[in-house]
Amino acid sequence: MADYWDDRMQEHFDKLQAALSVEFSNQLTTQLATIRAEFATQHTALKTELSAQHAATKTELAAQLEATGSQLEKRLEKGLEVRLGQRISVQAEELREIVRTAAENYGGVLGGLQREIAEFRDEWRKNTEVTDKALTNHLERIVVLEQVAGVSRE
Repeated sequence: MADYWDDRMQEHFDKLQAALSVEFSNQLTTQLATIRAEFATQHTALKTELSAQHAATKTELAAQLEATGSQLEKRLEKGLEVRLGQRISVQAEELREIVRTAAENYGGVLGGLQREIAEFRDEWRKNTEVTDKALTNHLERIVVLEQVAGVSRE
């Protein structure tokens, strides 16, 4: 009876195994199809979301880059203005120094010329006085000689 029972159990087991195998296979196929469909849907949704996020990130980064570029440009302009202003100040100071030195040099030259002119004028006056005295002396001598010789000037 044990053998009969074992055979019968084996037979039920085999039927049950065949039925379960088909049932499990059908369920697995159905679940796999559901999972595949769900995966495809989620994959598409993720792909769409990632594309949207990529576009948004790209737009945001472009805006940030533009803003950063504008800020950098403003900072560079301000820095250049400051540096240019400093450079102009330095050049203006150098120009002032050159003009001051030139003015001092020209002042010295003009002072020297004034001294030379004054000296020349003084010498001219002395020479003119001496010449005037000599001419006056010569005239007086000529007058005396003419009077002695009896020559008239008229």
